[in-house]
Amino acid sequence: MGAPKKSSARVSEDDDELVRVPLQAVLLADSFTTKFRPMTLERPKVLLPFVNAPMINYTLTWLESAGVEEVFVFCCARSKQVINYLEKSEWFNQPNFTVTTIQSQNSVSAGDALRVIYERNVIRGDFVLVSGDTVSNMSLTQAILEHKERKKKDSNAVMTM
Repeated sequence: MGAPKKSSARVSEDDDELVRVPLQAVLLADSFTTKFRPMTLERPKVLLPFVNAPMINYTLTWLESAGVEEVFVFCCARSKQVINYLEKSEWFNQPNFTVTTIQSQNSVSAGDALRVIYERNVIRGDFVLVSGDTVSNMSLTQAILEHKERKKKDSNAVMTM
């Protein structure tokens, strides 16, 4: 953390409306599966330790290093544990990196989660969708740039994988 911010903010494509839109991410703090049971019966997968740190730390570090400025952590099962962890962590008080939790007890899939996110109207443009247990050193910045180029060529391009 604390690395200098890359300018990842986007400006609206409409010349009449030059509004700075921060790069956003939706982090799914629930895998919507039971594959890690019994380990996840009492602790959510994103809080399981990996080299002495909860997995969600690696995901948040990766997003921050790519220039993401706003992260919406979507919590379902054991959401209180995730929220309590984040509120006590260094992630909750970063000056240029906002972490907001969104809770839903009724979501049973990533599709349900995205529907709730859509209904809350918090996403203002392109965003990164990531699982909360992602440990990666891939250049997310390059993938974002490629997506922007693809969108310039074809306005119907809505997703890059």
